[in-house]
Amino acid sequence: MELGNTSEIKLIVENYEALQKIKYMVTGFYGLGLCGYLTSRYLCEVAEELGCLRRIGLVWSASLPPIVEVNNNGTFNYPVELCQISDRASVLLFRYQVPSGLHVSIADKITDLAKKYEIILILAGGIDIKVFPSIKRENADIVYTSNSVFKTMLNSGAFKWDIEKSPPGVVVSGGIAIFLMFAELKGVPAVSLLAPTYAQAGYVDSLASLKLAKRIAKTFDFGLDLSPFDTRIQLEVSRLMEMRAREEMRQRKEERFEPETEEFGIT
Repeated sequence: MELGNTSEIKLIVENYEALQKIKYMVTGFYGLGLCGYLTSRYLCEVAEELGCLRRIGLVWSASLPPIVEVNNNGTFNYPVELCQISDRASVLLFRYQVPSGLHVSIADKITDLAKKYEIILILAGGIDIKVFPSIKRENADIVYTSNSVFKTMLNSGAFKWDIEKSPPGVVVSGGIAIFLMFAELKGVPAVSLLAPTYAQAGYVDSLASLKLAKRIAKTFDFGLDLSPFDTRIQLEVSRLMEMRAREEMRQRKEERFEPETEEFGIT
C-alpha cells in the first residue's frame, strides 16, 4: 500500500460497500470533561458489545502519536479509526489526542468524504455549565449549534428535534470549530451536540458523555440497541452517589474532630 509523503494525511478506506450505506458520522475531541472523546468511544464500545462494530477505514500520518492500543483480538487499533457502529452510523474515533495542526488536514479529508457520500457530521463535545443561568444549571440539558446546511434540514422537519440551541456568545474551539467551518464551506451538513459539564482541568465526565451518546443514537435513529446505555448510566449514577456519600461522611468526621482554638487573655 502506497502511503505517500510521510508528512501528509491519508484517509484509507477499507470497506467502500459499508461506507455507501452510512448516513451519519460521529466524532469528538479531548475538550471539556473529555465529553467529545468519551461519547464517541462509548458508541463504539456499545456497538462492540452488540457485535456490530466494524472498522471501515483509518487516518494515516507519520505525525500521529506513536501509540497503538491492543484490542480483544490480540492485534491493535490505530490512533484514528473510522468505525461502523450500525448499518447507517459510523464513528471517527480519536483514540488519542492528535497534534492540533492535524485537525485541519483531517477535517479537510473527512468533509470531502462526507460530501461525496452525503454523510451528516455529528460533532460531540462539552459545554461549560456556567454559561447557563444559575437557576437552570441543576437541570441543564444538551444543546446544539450547527452550520447553515444542517439548519436548513432542521427547519424542513427532517428530524424529530427536542434539543435547545446553545446559549448565544458561547465560543466553540478546537476540532469541533474546524470541522464546522470546513463543513460549511463545502456544503456538508454538520451539527455539534454539547453536554453540560464542568470546565475543570483533568475533569472527566463519564455520566454526561454516556447521556450524550444515548441522545445522539436516539435522535438520529442509528438503529442501535440502546439498552446497554441504560445499564451503564445506572451504574455511573450509583458510583457517583457512593462517591458523594463517602465525601460527605469524610467532611462530617473532619468537622466532628476539628480541634478547638485556644483563647488567651486576662480574666
